[in-house]
Amino acid sequence: MQQSLTGNKIFVLYPDEELRSKIFYGTLRNQFAIYYIYDYEKVRALIEYYPGSIVVLNLIGNDLNWLPEEISDSMEGLPEENKPKILVLYDKNKPDYCNCTRAIQFQGKHEDLKAELNDIF
Repeated sequence: MQQSLTGNKIFVLYPDEELRSKIFYGTLRNQFAIYYIYDYEKVRALIEYYPGSIVVLNLIGNDLNWLPEEISDSMEGLPEENKPKILVLYDKNKPDYCNCTRAIQFQGKHEDLKAELNDIF
């Protein structure tokens, strides 16, 4: 049985205005506490304080392909039950190293990405 994620905290790393206004606004914003973070080094402390949270790594339109590995490495030592679910959003190239729960390729349609995230959450 899959555990419901509703009510969990979502930490979105490096969101752009389109992700904030077209994807995470509305239904998702009403179901989850969503926080936008621009410093990946602060994620570990938040994850420890809020076990079972969700981390969304935005690799769309930027050059942060190193981020999934860095986040995964920073989660080492956490008990399995406290580790977050990690989602990677990418547009061009799937990251080489992706120790994440799910990787989603953005095909240019915000409605499709929003629908896929709604299905996941």
